[in-house]
This record gives sequence, C-alpha cells and structure tokens, in this order.
Amino acid sequence: MFLALTVLFSCIERSTVEPDDDGGNGGGSSLELSGSLEGTLSDAGQAYIVTGDIRVDSLKSLTLEPGVWLQFADQTRLTVKGRLSASGSAAKPVRFEASSSHWQGIHIRNATGLAVLSHCIVEDVLWVTPASEGYGAIEINNAAAEITNCIIRYNQVDFGGGLAVINADLVLHNNLIHDNRAVVFGGGLFGFESTTELINNTFVDNFSENSGGGIYYLTSVLADIQNNIFFRNSAFSGGNHWVAFGDSGIVTLQYNFLDISASDDPLFISETDYHLQILSPARNRGNPGPAYNDPDGTRNDQGAYGGPLGNW
Repeated sequence: MFLALTVLFSCIERSTVEPDDDGGNGGGSSLELSGSLEGTLSDAGQAYIVTGDIRVDSLKSLTLEPGVWLQFADQTRLTVKGRLSASGSAAKPVRFEASSSHWQGIHIRNATGLAVLSHCIVEDVLWVTPASEGYGAIEINNAAAEITNCIIRYNQVDFGGGLAVINADLVLHNNLIHDNRAVVFGGGLFGFESTTELINNTFVDNFSENSGGGIYYLTSVLADIQNNIFFRNSAFSGGNHWVAFGDSGIVTLQYNFLDISASDDPLFISETDYHLQILSPARNRGNPGPAYNDPDGTRNDQGAYGGPLGNW
C-alpha cells in the first residue's frame, strides 16, 4: 500500500485518490484507474484511463476537480454508493467518455451522500441488455442528485438514454440533453416513483424505440417541469414525444417550448450550438417569476441557457 501511494503522489500532482486492496489505481501507468476511489482527483493534463470498474464506497467521498478527463474501457462503469462531487467549469468541464467505443455509465445507487454534477460531459454510454436491465447513462436509484450545466449526449440505454431516476430525488437545471436513445422508455430521461425538478433544460433529438422520445415517467411522485425546450424528440409509439406518462402523481408542466407543429422551431444558433438566436420564440417565454429571471434580470429564456444558471 505504501509503495502504491508513493507512485500515485509522485506521478499525479495533487491527487489524493487512494487505491484499495483490489487494485484501485493499480498496475501500469500512473493514469490508470480501477477499484475503489476516494479523495480528490485533479486535472492531470491528459485522460485518466479507467481499465476496470471504479466505485465510491458507502460513506466515502470522491471529488473530481475542473478539467478531470475520464476515459472508460469497454464494459466498465462508475458506481457511487457514497458521495460524488464532479464540479467543472464552462472552460474546463469534467469529462466522462469511452476510451475506445463505449462504456456503461454512472450509477448512483443507494448512495449515502448527495451526488453533485456541474459542468460535466457524459457521452458514449452503451448499455443495452437482452433482459432490458440497462438504466441511464446516468442512473440515480434510491439516491439524491443535483445535475446542473451538464451535456449528456450520444448514449444508448434500455431505460432512459440520458438519465434514469428510480425511487430518487433529482434536481436537473440548465442541462443540454441531446442525441440519446432508449430501447424501451425515455430517450432523454426515464422516471419511476421519483421527485424531479426539471428547470431550464434543452431536450433535442432524443429517441425512444417505444414511448417518450424526450421524457417518460412510468409513475411519478412529484414532477416540476418548467422552462425547458423540447425539440425534435421522437418515438415509435406513445403519442406525446415531449413528456409521456404511464401514470402520474403531482405534476407541474408549464412554460415549456414544445414543437407541437412542424413549423415550431426554437431557432438555435446552429445544429451544434444550442444557444438561442435573437428572434427565437423561446426568448423571454419562461416562467415570469423573478426567481426564474436570466442573469441580466430579464424574463426567463427557455432552455439550457436561460434562467439564473444560464450564463455558460
């Protein structure tokens, strides 16, 4: 253990990630990770290669600083049973991606602490199983999470291409969720028996092979869905491609941009820049309450770049 820690501290500046007995940060390059992690992982100037599953154990905490870049080998994942804080910045996001073709996502399950993801990019997840056991590129299951200013894209999972929220509490503000695919329900997000607060997100080009191209709630305890943009989400069945409910609890669904007709277009800057053009019909159309105002004090712009956290 002493030797492994010496190698870690000499090769990864300011890192306090600690290996465990079954191989955390063990073997090969000092930038390879596997096993149980805790402490702080700092920007190393290059990617950390996740060669085997990594985890944050119960009552433990892992902090990922701005600029941390994790590349996951095929079939590997991050499981969180303790506390995860991944807080990047607009200039230096925390990046979760595949090292070659795909990986199996972030799974926050029965966690003992609040998971916080801010200014992160989560992409390249593929978790499709014959038994339909895949849940979310980001799964929050019997846990609580706050996700803000993140980009969740290019993922394919059985339930919830972008996110799956199961018996959980989720705050989801100012995220860009695009080009995700679900085999069963919820191209962008799948919810079950959860409390969700979805404010100022952009759901675009998500797809479900069954129902709920944007969001699908199988059942919901409490859902607050305001000031979002839903555009070009699609599904093979289920009618409403924005937000579909199998059964619902208490739902607030208002001040969202919905592409009800073929002519409805939020007028993004481009196909790759989801900021709004000056003449966008989504400008100044969110909830007029002062608490939702844009950083300049004007009425809420719908979508990921509106509201108090919209300046990113």
